[in-house]
Amino acid sequence: MSNFLLDLRQSLRSLLKSSGFVAVAILALGFGIAVNSAVFTLLNAVALRPLPVDSPSKLITIYQIMRGLRERRVHGDPSLFSLPEYVAYRDQSHVFSGLAAYANAQLTLGGDEPRPLTGDLVTCNFFEALTGHLSLGRGFSPNECATPGGAVVVVSERLWRHEFGADPQILGKPMVLNGKQFTIVGVAPPGFNGASLFASDVWAPLSMQAQWIPGPDFLNDANLSWLQLIGRLKPGFSLAEARADLAVIAKRIDQQNPPRTTILQLDRAALMNLPQGKTMVLGAGAVVLAAVSLVLLIACANLANLLIARAAARRKEIGIRLALGATRQRLVIQMLTESIVVSLAAGALGLFASWMTIRALFPIIIANLPAEAPTLALNLSPDLTILGYLVALSVLTGIGFGLLPALHATRIDLNWAVRESGALFGIHRSRIRSGLVAVQIAVCLVLLIAAGLLTRGLHAAHTIDPGFDMKNIVAATFDLGRQGYDRPRSAAFHRTLADRMSARGIEFAFVEPVPLSGNRFGMVITPEGRDQPVPIFFATVSPNYFRFLQIPIVAGTAFDAPNVAADSNATVVSESTARRLWPGENPIGKRFHFGRESTFKEVIGVAKDIRSTGLAQADDSFVYVPQGRDEYAEALLARNPGNGASAARAILDEAHSLDANVLVRATGLEQNLSLWEFAPRITATLGAVLGLAGLLLASIGIYGVVSHAVTQQTKEIGIRMSLGANPDDVLRMMMRQMMLPVAIGGIAGLILIASVSRILQTLLFGVSPVDPLIFGGVPLLLAGVAFLASYAPARRATRIDPMLALHHE
Repeated sequence: MSNFLLDLRQSLRSLLKSSGFVAVAILALGFGIAVNSAVFTLLNAVALRPLPVDSPSKLITIYQIMRGLRERRVHGDPSLFSLPEYVAYRDQSHVFSGLAAYANAQLTLGGDEPRPLTGDLVTCNFFEALTGHLSLGRGFSPNECATPGGAVVVVSERLWRHEFGADPQILGKPMVLNGKQFTIVGVAPPGFNGASLFASDVWAPLSMQAQWIPGPDFLNDANLSWLQLIGRLKPGFSLAEARADLAVIAKRIDQQNPPRTTILQLDRAALMNLPQGKTMVLGAGAVVLAAVSLVLLIACANLANLLIARAAARRKEIGIRLALGATRQRLVIQMLTESIVVSLAAGALGLFASWMTIRALFPIIIANLPAEAPTLALNLSPDLTILGYLVALSVLTGIGFGLLPALHATRIDLNWAVRESGALFGIHRSRIRSGLVAVQIAVCLVLLIAAGLLTRGLHAAHTIDPGFDMKNIVAATFDLGRQGYDRPRSAAFHRTLADRMSARGIEFAFVEPVPLSGNRFGMVITPEGRDQPVPIFFATVSPNYFRFLQIPIVAGTAFDAPNVAADSNATVVSESTARRLWPGENPIGKRFHFGRESTFKEVIGVAKDIRSTGLAQADDSFVYVPQGRDEYAEALLARNPGNGASAARAILDEAHSLDANVLVRATGLEQNLSLWEFAPRITATLGAVLGLAGLLLASIGIYGVVSHAVTQQTKEIGIRMSLGANPDDVLRMMMRQMMLPVAIGGIAGLILIASVSRILQTLLFGVSPVDPLIFGGVPLLLAGVAFLASYAPARRATRIDPMLALHHE
């Protein structure tokens, strides 16, 4: 400890004498650490930070992986549980003081202007297991949880304030959800938004499943995945003990459902708990952290070069310390202490900068999300995890840029050092500095090419032709299922709405799902004469759908042909589907089983490939099925030539005149493009910022290296010029010394980015991951910048007076 304190005092004194170096180092590192901190803060808030409840470390989430299943119905994710499975774990486990279950549901809040809410169906012990208390009122009684008539809810503190004006007399008052009246019996604690990434507005007992998730009975289905499990460990029990205890119960359940085998996954509870989602978030976070760390790597290489130059000025001091008995290890530790002190100061600056940036940008990002997007329950304030990560990152960064210069600064000949000879570090030091420049160039090239590819991809997303008309078309969806509409009532609603649209002179068509909405319907089909089913995507469309969206029929006919009956088994397939299923054959007249249907569907037409399930590529397996005579697809597409807004207004007016409680979402079909552009826009912006920062740091580094080389080679330059070398010879020598590591770094960067650029494929929308424009233009740009950064100090070398240079020491 005494040595550490001595090194710390010495480091502070030394750094105070080099305020310019310290300022440059802190700013360069601070930027890299700030970007790194911002990304980790988001990652921590989503997947690592404990829930905002008492003793969050005791909360455990449980998911299952089932193998050997003959059949399993899924609502949400295959890793979820059925209600009977939950009851078995709850009643037979010995490690939980409370084991609760919940399921997410999308709701419609009734009123003058219906609006969407996010809710959770929960077990009676949900609040007891998670929070232990409510701000107002109570949770749910056993009677309310046992019978479907227990129409009671607990609202979030956020909804209580925004929707009910923080009314202290809220208990016992009604609220309308999905067209049904519920009684408010409690208000959740402040900051509690449930156990999921998307903040819950309201909670109800599981017994209200039919009202909140219309459809079949979930409660008595033992073979349905729909519930997430979360439990609080009893004092003294560990995660490993809980895993062993529940594994015994899982084996009992498997014995009742042979040949099923269940593997349980237990983790500390966070906002993102689903295994598949957590893996995706952590994987994407790791990729982004790696990208932002490249800027930090460039900064470290720059500072390493600065430290090597700084060590040249301290060579006499280092030599005297060694001559007086200091060990090389002792000097290395002391120099590393200086580097770590600088890095920790940069870490503090980076933490503050990232926090202020996130506070400013996060509300803007949230405001640009679609209106129907649920609220994100993210806590982005610094916590111990973030502080620990930044301290570790700062220390590793300090070691990263300080170790190599410290090792080489202390590997010297004492006689030369004490006499202050310029040969202290010699050729070996020059090679190290050139190697660091090559590293900077390689990393900078990776960042710039990635940014260029993402920018090209974003431009392609703006200009890409999805294959169908989107101009002045409004897509409208209705929450009829939530309002309790059965199939006949839903068909009657759509039929009446269609009649009123026709009376207004508005063109329309029906489809489910809406193209490029992010929703996809999957199915398997089995072509006639084959046993192997083929997975496909499909859409249910009205007869005039292809004509309305101007999708060409390249073979056969569409559903609105005179000879096609409305209730026939006719289908239309995409070009790619026809080539895939019947290569070299005429697909018209081919038949296949659709799902489990016993009757055959027949292909009557082939539609041109379009991009309806995603913007990155055309649908490669897609089938269109017609809506029935007395049934309608859920979404209405309408076009009012020259005025899409009036079509949206007409849909809203007519739908609300039919049922004022129905939630209508009417948006321009072109706005669906923004859904696919959101991720490319964020990544392209981040890539551009990182690439430009890397370019700036690399340029500064190259300029500094050449300037230092000119200073160190002043005597050599003087000798060359005295022996007859002209200024152009000196300029070429200096430029050759600098451009060689630039070329080596450029080649290494090209090889690296070419091998990993396919990771960006889904964001490029038809742009090649080795796009020749980017792979050719960016290296030329970087070479030009490197040339300019080298030219000014190299040119200065040609103006050196040979006589003065010969006397330079």
